Formats: sequence, structure tokens, C-alpha cells
Amino acid sequence: MSKLTGFGELVVAADKERQRILDMRDALERNKTFYEMLERLGEIVLPWADARLFIGGCIENGAGSSFRAQAHAHNHETSALRRYICVRGVTNLTRGGGQYQLKAHGNDSHADKLYPINTLPDWDDLNDYYYTNPILTFTIIKPSQTLIHEYAHTLTPNQGHTAKWLKTALKLGLNKREYNKAAKRWKACRNVKFNNQKGDK
Repeated sequence: MSKLTGFGELVVAADKERQRILDMRDALERNKTFYEMLERLGEIVLPWADARLFIGGCIENGAGSSFRAQAHAHNHETSALRRYICVRGVTNLTRGGGQYQLKAHGNDSHADKLYPINTLPDWDDLNDYYYTNPILTFTIIKPSQTLIHEYAHTLTPNQGHTAKWLKTALKLGLNKREYNKAAKRWKACRNVKFNNQKGDK
């Protein structure tokens, strides 16, 4: 009985390992599709003309690169990459009500195709005969709280989470929840009063 139980446990363990491998392959395939899609981006449109956005890693290390936070900004005054905001994935573009939209550009025979807000297109759909090798435009319709946080960093060069940074973020529309998190986490932000000029709560 014990041998059979042991064998049964071994089978279960093998099944779990097999499923883990399949899940990893599935995740890699999704990531591969995501990064291939990013390579097709012809333009990323932001609400701020002086900002740049890199999706899927850090601009310094390329697509697929990782870093500790979910997003960061390059705000060193002398850096050639200053004004770049890097996010690990598109979920960082929807936090706190953020909205984005993709458009696949057609050709002489086919019209452009606009995808629903906050929706990534199906790769097979992008690669069908209507949109062979499409160029995509990625538009930020409403900046997420993550983007507001990071863009405020680009406007306060060489600074971290300072009072000046938080005041700048509030002017851009940082909401009360994110303000409370900042005031609790960073000592320099604790004396800044909540004064959101955008009216977001």
C-alpha cells in the first residue's frame, strides 16, 4: 500500500512539473507575442509632449529586461535618456483609471483598425491578410497613476520622492490614495498637503 501511495505521489508530482513546464512555455509564448507587438509600434502618443514611454522593460536594457519596481523614470539631468518612463507591462498603464488604445494602420486596400480601450489585439488577428506586418500606434488616452507618478519624476530632475516631486505629481492629477501612500512611505512627503488640481479623489 505504501509503495502504491508513493508511486501515486510521484505521478502527481510529475503531473505538476509537467503542468509547470507547460505554463512556463505558455507564458514565454505570450511574452514573445507581446514583445513582437511592441516591435511593431510606430508611435507612442502621450498626453505630455516632452515625455517618452518604453513598455516591456527598461530603455537601457531593451524589451524583456527586468527591474525591481513596476516602473521607473530616467530623470538625471545630464542623461541622454532623460524624460523616459519605463514600465514592465501594460497593466501599469491602467492603474487608477488609466486608459490606452491601439490602432493598426492599414494600407491602400484596407482601412485602419481601432481596438477597444485597454485591449491588446490578438496576434493572429494582427497577422491576418488584412494587416500583414502592421504598424501600430499606441495612444495613452488617460494617464494612469503610475504614469503620473513617473512623469512627475521627469519634471523634478535629480530628485527622488521629495516634497517638490509630490507637489508636481498632485498638479498632474495624483489621486488621494496615491498621495496617502507617498506621505506614509517617504518622510520628505509628509508635510505636503493634498491639493489635487485635477479634482481626482
